Amino acid sequence: MFYVIADALGNADTCSFKINVADQQPPIARCQPTTLFINPAGDGESGGQRSGNQCR
Repeated sequence: MFYVIADALGNADTCSFKINVADQQPPIARCQPTTLFINPAGDGESGGQRSGNQCR
């Protein structure tokens, strides 16, 4: 993370620090049966798929 702080007169200073996220739970993919149609240009969409990170 990098901060720049300034006052009304334009005087500024900076600081930086690391943020470590301790995430012990893997994400969960929830896949539904689906058909994916791809056009001749190679473009396609897959709707309805969901996944989550179980963050609380």
